Amino acid sequence: MIALDSVFPILKPCQWASEAGQSALMIESLPKQDDKNVLNAPVLAFCSDRGESVSIIQSTDLTPEVTLQRVERAALQNLEYALSDIGWDEVDMDEHVPGMRVLVLGGNFYASEAILLPARMMQAHRRMGARRLLACVPSRGRLLVTNAADESSDQVGV
Repeated sequence: MIALDSVFPILKPCQWASEAGQSALMIESLPKQDDKNVLNAPVLAFCSDRGESVSIIQSTDLTPEVTLQRVERAALQNLEYALSDIGWDEVDMDEHVPGMRVLVLGGNFYASEAILLPARMMQAHRRMGARRLLACVPSRGRLLVTNAADESSDQVGV
């Protein structure tokens, strides 16, 4: 049985999806645009976090009462609450790349999943004064964002 108060979203690389097979409860996190984008698109899985261990929720764990929509809604609410006490840190990259500023969100196992929270991404937009952001997840629990350099490109940004 899924305890909705311990459910979280978790981003996984596309390779993980093929290894996990059809049993893991997951959805594609990016819309299919073309073959090149699909090959590298991460997937969104859901996990049950019991404090000392995290287990991936299986599609067979769903019930008529606990649907994918309820799991997704609960996971995003739990994520928002879990990240409520951490803020963006600004890193001045001017020494390496003139004019480049980067915001970093870390300090929580699920910080990289903040990319799924529109309010968190809007905070980054405002702090960066950016119309478009370039975001990356270099490691578990870390989200980096910067102003997308090419404002005219539709291929970059959030």
